[in-house]
Amino acid sequence: MASSEPTKGSKKKLVTIGQMVKKRLKELESSPEDLAAAIDIPVAYVEDLMAGRRTPPAPGRTDIYAGMTTFLKLARNELATIAEEEREAVAATKPKAIKADVVRALLALCEPETAKDLAKRAKRAGGVEFWTIVQRLLDATRGMIRRSLNDHAALRTTAGRSAVPYSALRMQILDFLEVTPSTLTTEDVAKFLKPYVAKWDFDRETGIMRVVQPSTHL
Repeated sequence: MASSEPTKGSKKKLVTIGQMVKKRLKELESSPEDLAAAIDIPVAYVEDLMAGRRTPPAPGRTDIYAGMTTFLKLARNELATIAEEEREAVAATKPKAIKADVVRALLALCEPETAKDLAKRAKRAGGVEFWTIVQRLLDATRGMIRRSLNDHAALRTTAGRSAVPYSALRMQILDFLEVTPSTLTTEDVAKFLKPYVAKWDFDRETGIMRVVQPSTHL
């Protein structure tokens, strides 16, 4: 009788979020539209996940997994575990350089003297050191922006003011929470960073990053 154990040296096959979602929707005889409605996001978001066009969001940066887990009737941490494994596989690739216009937009928010130094570092060794600093800046602001997903009343008010559907606004926020320094755009900087960052600074000797918030933000 054949053994069900993996052969020595074989690697565990990666199951993606898209594959799991597709499988469970089929088993439950549900549709991407049903799932999207259950977790308040556009169906395009679900379809992108299913098709592998979108890297699954980090569990700590999103609120979609709890709703998806309930709707798809999965074990509590199953989707989070799958997402982490899939993200690790994607992260194994070397990061691409930050776009020049994005570098300028970020440095415009930085303390002037620090900005001069960072502008030079952005050009050294492919800008890897600067990439890491920008990643820290994104991480510092994402916590604040992530919390806005929980304020449904404020989100609906913002959606109404900007004439953007509530689910579309949620998707925009979820998308930003997953940007990397390489995929960051000047539009992201203007729409998401500026409302939360009046000025930022980085001490090269201590490695300490300081972010000053505006008196008011979204």
